[in-house]
Amino acid sequence: MTVTIRDATAADAAAIVGLIAELADAEDWPLELTEAYVPIYLAFLGTGVLLAERDREAVGLLAYCVRPGLFHAGDSGSIDELVVAPAARRTGVATELLRAAMELMAARGCKEISLSTGFDNAEAQRLYRSLGLTEESLLLERHLPAE
Repeated sequence: MTVTIRDATAADAAAIVGLIAELADAEDWPLELTEAYVPIYLAFLGTGVLLAERDREAVGLLAYCVRPGLFHAGDSGSIDELVVAPAARRTGVATELLRAAMELMAARGCKEISLSTGFDNAEAQRLYRSLGLTEESLLLERHLPAE
């Protein structure tokens, strides 16, 4: 079946929350995203969500951010989340989302694209490498307590 990739809108909030819930569950992390936050995210300058659909059903998403960068003296694209519904995994949805994001970022003049994945996520690492991404740095993060 054909996959359609399109920009998500605030009307897609329920589908976005549902897909992010899949990701939170896989990471054994509580779901913090609400439908009310989706329009705030989408309205933020430089951010977006690409939604993959089959037969008008959301089967995957890729959230991204484009921001200016000093090192390359140009914009950098960051892929923040990539998730595919369990029933649609291993059918090319993630590849299509990544290709669409890479084309979008190239069209916006980004000089680099980055993403992160778990050390033990060999399947995702293979996919990313097959699309030309290489391991160049180590991402460190600290989760801050909610106020």
